[in-house]
Amino acid sequence: MIAGPDFLWAIDGSQGPAPAKAFIAASKQATGKEFGRLLLTHHHGDHTGGLQFFPHAEVWSHPYCREEVLKRFPPRQKCGLRRRRASGHLRASQGRRAILTFKDDLTVFVGNIEVQFKYAGTCHTWGDMMAYLPKQKILFAVT
Repeated sequence: MIAGPDFLWAIDGSQGPAPAKAFIAASKQATGKEFGRLLLTHHHGDHTGGLQFFPHAEVWSHPYCREEVLKRFPPRQKCGLRRRRASGHLRASQGRRAILTFKDDLTVFVGNIEVQFKYAGTCHTWGDMMAYLPKQKILFAVT
């Protein structure tokens, strides 16, 4: 998690309801802030299983990751309600807006924190991303 002046930025959406809820609660308790953005390093369930608990966060990813997430969690239909799965997971697209995508390296500033998003190429999947904070020497990498 990266704490900016106005909101938090999560790296990945956790692996499911319990870890996502715990992460969100601990982050809010530590900072008093809500999540405004979330980077998906890749599309696997252990990184996307808690997306539904970040309903107001703008999601960023590689285009391949977006395609795979949409295959797993198709956009919400206008008619009917979603049923809760037996596992307690809801569809990740519930309340989801568009996913902002980028293919190459990108540098953003979260307040005064420089964050370099690095395209890792074909490593773990075909659209792996990493986040590097050069001043703090912190790397969020695909696992």
